[in-house]
Amino acid sequence: FPVPFEIMSATIRFQKLAAGQTRRLGGFRVQPLQLVHPGDAYAYRIECDNKVFVYASDGSYNDPTPETMQKYHDFYRDADILIFDAHFDLIESFEKSDWGHSTSFIGVDIALHAGVKSLVLFHHDPLSDDGRLARFHETTRKYLNHVAPQAPLELTVAYEGLKMSI
Repeated sequence: FPVPFEIMSATIRFQKLAAGQTRRLGGFRVQPLQLVHPGDAYAYRIECDNKVFVYASDGSYNDPTPETMQKYHDFYRDADILIFDAHFDLIESFEKSDWGHSTSFIGVDIALHAGVKSLVLFHHDPLSDDGRLARFHETTRKYLNHVAPQAPLELTVAYEGLKMSI
């Protein structure tokens, strides 16, 4: 985190949440899930008023066995919005399999299995320009149309300033 806490002019308290346990924060239910990443990284499922938001950064999904993938399908189940780490294209995901990031294709597969309504791909490679992200979006859309042409899954490539409502 590159911003010193003192600059934020706020009281900041950290509460460690145990993986698998749900914690109530105000009107929200928050549950973490540990992801595969060098060092610790977590996905967070946030529920309020029958709406579900899942934030899943810094995770790799290199073990595609049904037993392993089931925990992700269950955790992301019926999310209204899933923000998903899609840092790599398919080739990069093989070349850098131990970096702790994923691909848009895996995000699509998980979202389809979990019944996610809107998949937001983010955590782009900082060297990506707008052209590369546009090609990335088109390739991912083609993949989605190939594997599930009738799926109602909304697909978005995140960008600075994006706002969404649930």
